[in-house]
Amino acid sequence: MTGVTGPTGPAVTANNLMMFGTSPGTIPNATVPVTVRVHQDGTAISPGVQGTINLAANQTYYVDYRTNANSTGNVAAALELDGGPGSVTGSNAVATSNGITQVLAGSAIISTGATAGNLRLRNDGPLTSNFGSTAINVIKLK
Repeated sequence: MTGVTGPTGPAVTANNLMMFGTSPGTIPNATVPVTVRVHQDGTAISPGVQGTINLAANQTYYVDYRTNANSTGNVAAALELDGGPGSVTGSNAVATSNGITQVLAGSAIISTGATAGNLRLRNDGPLTSNFGSTAINVIKLK
């Protein structure tokens, strides 16, 4: 036995974006570019210039990333919104590489203010590093 079906609500993931990229030789503090759009729904999130991601104003987003990194010493990555200062709290990942590829991953909930935001994944380590199979997922929460 079934009852009356109510109205369908909005899709929870009506605005989302998945980007992918590979970046050999990324210097410290430079963007780890993600330039290949794998999937996009909606207009609140869009690919930016030089491997960054544009976020609409007055919104809250869930962001996660995963990348393979190697260097001659420590490797690190962090999310950065609008050029800093520093990384998005809780988004940085660090590992000792010494020539062995390490998986770095992080996630964060980010809110933009009255103006649109620009998000990037940054080489947060002290050395030039190789980043491969980098994926960033962004989902608008509200």
